[in-house]
Amino acid sequence: MRSNAPVAAVLALVACAGDSSPSPASPNQAPPAAVSVAPLADAAAPQTPEHWLDLRPGRYTAVPFVMSIPAELAGVQTRFARAVATQEAWVQQYLAELQLPPGAPLPYHPNLGVSEAEYQQLLHAYEHPIVVEADKRDLEVRVERGALRFSAPEPLAALDLLAIEAGGRARYGDEVVVDGPERIDGLQGSFGAWSGFAWRHDASSLVSRTIDVLDVELGRVAGRRFLHLARRRGDGTAMTEATELLAWID
Repeated sequence: MRSNAPVAAVLALVACAGDSSPSPASPNQAPPAAVSVAPLADAAAPQTPEHWLDLRPGRYTAVPFVMSIPAELAGVQTRFARAVATQEAWVQQYLAELQLPPGAPLPYHPNLGVSEAEYQQLLHAYEHPIVVEADKRDLEVRVERGALRFSAPEPLAALDLLAIEAGGRARYGDEVVVDGPERIDGLQGSFGAWSGFAWRHDASSLVSRTIDVLDVELGRVAGRRFLHLARRRGDGTAMTEATELLAWID
């Protein structure tokens, strides 16, 4: 698959260095204080499955957010990306010569279009991103046929396809089924240590060069609950789906 354009490949090598998982708080920035919102659920309702992380039927506040670099480095990132995009042949050769292991940072080279000091700042920013929140959204949580379901507006509408069954199985639309979650306990990510549950699906093929990946994480960091969903598909020539969302659920 001609999957990764030079810019994406180089940025991936930079952005993935030292990052072990999505997590909602930068080590250098405490996450915003949790907002206590009582869901519309009967206090006497039976206990929910552990992997539902205390989500009960009702209405919640969802706050979409992304992990980003500081705004002052936007110009540096633009010059870096432009230099990489206009030197495709050199980038491919440079990567081939280096043979870097997954997650290794890309060594500096003047052809990258920024100074070495700027590159080190950019690399550090990718390794230690900050939380940038968007506007709040209403999120409805319900239980249908033994599964936790969601109803949300954009940019969280992909959650409508997600179902987490009481028995542990997760479904995404009619395409992906993950039999059960992995328990996460104090995993250090790019925005702090988090605990919770993760559902992983990867049916990608090196032979056909297709991509078929689903990642779902429902967890807590610093006492605040978050949900992460990533769905990526590629048919061997291009990406046909690239969905990623990350949100607090208060």
